[in-house]
Amino acid sequence: MDDVPHLISNNDDKLLFKGTKYTIGRDLSNDHIIADIAISRFHLKFAIENDEWTVTDKSTGGTLVNNEKLAKNVPYVLQNNDVVTIACDYNFKFVKPQIVTPKVVNKRKRKAEESIDIDNKENMEFIESCKKFREEFEAEHTCAVCSEMFINAIILKCGHRFCKSCITRWKQTKKTCPVCRAGITIEVVDVHVDNTISSFFRHASNDVKANRDKIVSERIEIEKTLRPKKSDASTNTRRRRTRTTTRSTTRGNGRRTNRSSILSGNSVIIIDDSDTSVISSDDEFSAELDAIYAALSIRFPFHH
Repeated sequence: MDDVPHLISNNDDKLLFKGTKYTIGRDLSNDHIIADIAISRFHLKFAIENDEWTVTDKSTGGTLVNNEKLAKNVPYVLQNNDVVTIACDYNFKFVKPQIVTPKVVNKRKRKAEESIDIDNKENMEFIESCKKFREEFEAEHTCAVCSEMFINAIILKCGHRFCKSCITRWKQTKKTCPVCRAGITIEVVDVHVDNTISSFFRHASNDVKANRDKIVSERIEIEKTLRPKKSDASTNTRRRRTRTTTRSTTRGNGRRTNRSSILSGNSVIIIDDSDTSVISSDDEFSAELDAIYAALSIRFPFHH
């Protein structure tokens, strides 16, 4: 009988509405009798009006629905799970089971079909959005030399990126950017792009991951062959040191000599742009200091 509208009392008693009306009160003629002086003889009346169940207060003490007091003799349309309270101590929860009719079944079916259509549409839009994102991501992170997504990305001063192995091999014949032809002067490892691409493939299918791993392994082997030999690297280092030494010894020619003194034990080392000399004797040391103090006193006179 759960498909019949009913009330559930404080004690979990189920009061079924078997007809079109149901009354509660102290009088013996009521459908549900409460022998309590606080309850009116005819306290409540439940009735069905226009296919809706209503409750009407007939008491002198008053009736509450969801803690709101009802106007006396005015029907109130009940909703499922509304709580009716009388004399403060008696609560009744109204339960209105849904009656499943062919009309209701068809209505539910239509709603389900509409929901499925909406879900399918949203799924298709999501799939298209993911596909578009993937295409745009791959286009923005593809090397212009090998047409693969960057492997150990290198960014040039002009802003274009390439695989490390690709740009290394490219520079063997040309010293300009493969895209804009600007001279290659600065190369920076782009760790951010490498991490982004790694995250992208982390969510790819197993086949895509396996293919990517294979390509990366091949590039690592290629990069090993492109690394300069140790003997060549040592020769280049010596050449750079030689050029640096030559520049440092000729830097001061033709320009004003800046001179400074460095004390070391009993000797002073005089350093300028053109040469370096060492004064080792005490007499020379004292004479040099006197000369320095004299020059300072002329340029920065002391005021006593």
